[in-house]
Amino acid sequence: CALPIVADTMVVMNHGLIEQVGPPHEVYNRPATEFIARFMGGHNVLDTPTGKIAVRNDHMRIATEGEGIAATVTDVEYQGTYVLLGLDAANGAGRTGVSLMLPEAAFADRPYTLGENVRLSWAPPHAHALAA
Repeated sequence: CALPIVADTMVVMNHGLIEQVGPPHEVYNRPATEFIARFMGGHNVLDTPTGKIAVRNDHMRIATEGEGIAATVTDVEYQGTYVLLGLDAANGAGRTGVSLMLPEAAFADRPYTLGENVRLSWAPPHAHALAA
């Protein structure tokens, strides 16, 4: 028995204007604008020298020393199969709240604590440029 497909195309609107149209998988994984990234949830929006990007929180990682952006752990939330870290991160000229999902086993191997300074990174294919 096959499951019915509810929708193969979705439209995201902001104040009555269409921001993005596409398959749900594409809209979630490649949001076109900051509004969509924040509306869909699970994305971090960061300022870079080339413009704003979105990176899913499950694609962020704690970087090795020297690479990535500086951040401070502000929240540690156990959620069963993963641990959600809240962080205050350097973001362009300011700071922003960022979240990062760690598999439960990875957190058990290397627990992070409130106030700990870390560096955040991501693989380049996981960063999606956002429209201005």
